[in-house]
Amino acid sequence: DALLAFPTAKVAANVRYLTEYFVRFAGMQNMREGGYHMFGSCVALFPVDGEPMVRTDQPWDIARAKEISVFPDTAYAGLFAQDLGPMIRDRGYRRIAIDNWYVFPAREFMALQEIAPDVEFVPSHVMSEVRRSGQQVVRLGRDTRHSALQHDTHRIRELDVLQVEVAR
Repeated sequence: DALLAFPTAKVAANVRYLTEYFVRFAGMQNMREGGYHMFGSCVALFPVDGEPMVRTDQPWDIARAKEISVFPDTAYAGLFAQDLGPMIRDRGYRRIAIDNWYVFPAREFMALQEIAPDVEFVPSHVMSEVRRSGQQVVRLGRDTRHSALQHDTHRIRELDVLQVEVAR
């Protein structure tokens, strides 16, 4: 039903490739709930039907994120799962492919599972594979084309790679 692309400060390419936004700083941050976590990442949710969403964990960078991202729905989220989880659940998604599965934070994954217990979250490396192959993404869903991706900085080709990853 959707692809959730995730980078870290060191593995930023996949979200940057799709949205043009990337984080500039990484470090440790105290949480209001107690404890601390590493900051310096963002996520991009690409539903089969609907517009993509970009979230950054850097509140001081939101103006830059909105300026750089090619998608209008770009915002700050302290915990990505708290922002995206209710939307994933309420839209009735059944399956979400998480790109960069092995670097996706456990706290985010556990929170997504708690918020959207009926959703199957599956590993994906499709964006890394497509990006490294030199191929370009045109279609992020069944028949949906995201015109924001169709500009001169991307060599667009007719692929249906993501549809395989997020097929219902």
